[in-house]
Amino acid sequence: MLLGDIIDFNTRKYPHKIAIGCQGRTLTWSQFQIRTNQISNALLKIARPGDRIALWSQNNCEYAELIYGIPMGGMITTILNFRLNPKEIEWIINNAEASVLIVEKQYLADAAQISLPSVKQVIAIGGGQGVLDYETWVSGASACKPELSIKDEDVCALVYTSGTTGRPKGAMITHKNLISNSHNSLIEWQISKDDVFHLPFPLAHISLNGLILAHYRGCSDYVMRSYDPESWLADVQNHKIIISSLAATMLNTLVYHHNFDKYDLSSLRAIVIGAAGIPAELLSKAIEKFGNVIFLQSFGMTELAGTAIYFNAADYLSIVQGKTHLLKSCGKPACGVSVRIVDAGMNDVPVGQAGELVVQADQVCKGYWRNPEATAEAFAGGWFHTGDMATMDEEGYYYIVDRKKDMIITGGENVYCKEVEDVIYKNEAVFEVAVFGAVDPKWGESVVAAVALKPGRKATEEEIISLCLEHLARYKRPKKIVFVEAIPKNASGKILKRELREKFAHLFD
Repeated sequence: MLLGDIIDFNTRKYPHKIAIGCQGRTLTWSQFQIRTNQISNALLKIARPGDRIALWSQNNCEYAELIYGIPMGGMITTILNFRLNPKEIEWIINNAEASVLIVEKQYLADAAQISLPSVKQVIAIGGGQGVLDYETWVSGASACKPELSIKDEDVCALVYTSGTTGRPKGAMITHKNLISNSHNSLIEWQISKDDVFHLPFPLAHISLNGLILAHYRGCSDYVMRSYDPESWLADVQNHKIIISSLAATMLNTLVYHHNFDKYDLSSLRAIVIGAAGIPAELLSKAIEKFGNVIFLQSFGMTELAGTAIYFNAADYLSIVQGKTHLLKSCGKPACGVSVRIVDAGMNDVPVGQAGELVVQADQVCKGYWRNPEATAEAFAGGWFHTGDMATMDEEGYYYIVDRKKDMIITGGENVYCKEVEDVIYKNEAVFEVAVFGAVDPKWGESVVAAVALKPGRKATEEEIISLCLEHLARYKRPKKIVFVEAIPKNASGKILKRELREKFAHLFD
């Protein structure tokens, strides 16, 4: 099955149902089919199957139709994170050797300042001087579906990793990867064709899978131009949203929002928590605030084409019935996903012991674009190495402990940042926290916590360290608390601990 088949199936079944909505504009399935066919045909006039088509834009209906239209023409969508510096975007486009750049008008000036030798055609969403106008380009093409030989193993998207530890790598995502992920998600979360989806994340990373899994079931999906808590609340009320997704950082802005109680959120049935997971203290607060809404946690990443481990409605009910330890779990593997927790020698670790999470599944990416060394390392032993440290309990629930590269080794002892962060969140003045290791000539590394406080609230270094000593071994407590206005994050809501390590590199000199 191919991405384009999703549109064909839904057009036959629900021609007049809304497929996509963004910024007040909507497209029905029949309209969406016409647009995606036109994109494919328009591309085939200026590029060849297999070419990479770079997409530089914020969320809009055009972005959604391009996600389908580009691979329906046998080409590969090269996703560009619009929040990156233009020089970083230049590196990605040149790494992919994209032949066409489709860019939103507001980024044309930035695009003109970088060198893109492989790009032969620039198309501007919203138009612009000296470039091809997107709407003119699309509307002038045939609305018939192009006849091409495309296989489900073909790469349909290059989605570059977040780059939290260095240069991003282009994960080669196939049609099969995205369809498999959608299939697993619909089963695990029991999605109905009548559910109305809401996506606040940028489509400029693997969150595009949220659009595809909703469409795979025939659901309408409303995409936010960009996230802010007031607009999210208004969207849920105005569009009668049933399922939305949030990062923990987004959820944090909602549960403490001063206008929360002014909106009618009665249509909302579930919130999927993605990105970096959620602290137990925050989830407890959200459960209290949202009432009957079900929180569906998950674990996924770019290279898995989305989610691989699911915390479903039955698991959530277990929490309500008293299994509060599951607040920290991301759930169990999907029906089509094999997961192990292993040591450095690829041996399974005992129940309750931390090891690296490795995965086998149809949704695992094909490898990294033109990076055989990184591909070989990631797939060592025939399993995909996630780089995440995890444990499994006797009931088969998985718990993400930390990123393998974020684990702190201080005086020979391992410290998992998430464990420390969960304790610091118990202080009600704390809005966000990120724990990281700073070089220490005596201990190798020492634990440091960057803390952003809620507006108008106060906390001291002494009380936060004392809180940690109440709950953790002494070697796990932070040696330093650094108060910051905001924790640095990338577009997908992941905290950039690399930036914190660089900024506070000389704390213990």
